[in-house]
Amino acid sequence: MENRRTHIEASDVDLALEEAGHCGLYHAWLILLMAVPNILVGAHMGSSVFEAMIPTHYCVTQQADDITTACNITWNPTNDALAVPEDLDGKHSPCHMYYYDNVTDIDCKFWTLDKNSTPTVEPGIRTCDHWIFD
Repeated sequence: MENRRTHIEASDVDLALEEAGHCGLYHAWLILLMAVPNILVGAHMGSSVFEAMIPTHYCVTQQADDITTACNITWNPTNDALAVPEDLDGKHSPCHMYYYDNVTDIDCKFWTLDKNSTPTVEPGIRTCDHWIFD
């Protein structure tokens, strides 16, 4: 008996759709209005991929030419690591660099990796202006 009742309800819906029309202007507007929030939500969720990741980066040492000239050394990636001070956790700071206010104050002991000697003039620390991204 219930199968017959369900069948009757289904046919009532079919009759109502035939009377109203299967896909009209109302249905088109409804689909369009429901598509707009879905597109915006998808764009919002996709943008988090680009906003959440911070690529590895370090400062461009602006005084590299001055240091290589004063100390007669060849600049290499080891010197890039020296040009960046360490944070409290012991990692190199991506946002700060050593900087000399006066080029004549450059102490070559600091740049020649002589670990046993202490430099006479410690460079100052300043915020980076330019970065290199890996």
